[in-house]
Amino acid sequence: MKSEKDERAFIAQNLPYLTYNLLLFALSRNQKQPRESGNPIIQ
Repeated sequence: MKSEKDERAFIAQNLPYLTYNLLLFALSRNQKQPRESGNPIIQ
């Protein structure tokens, strides 16, 4: 049985990963509009 403290520790450990995924998601949605100064690889 997990205690509430364990659950909070688990969330705290995974928070950076979750925020990173959210950032990637937001960035990938923004990539739909091509920008000149964005990625020179994608043309």
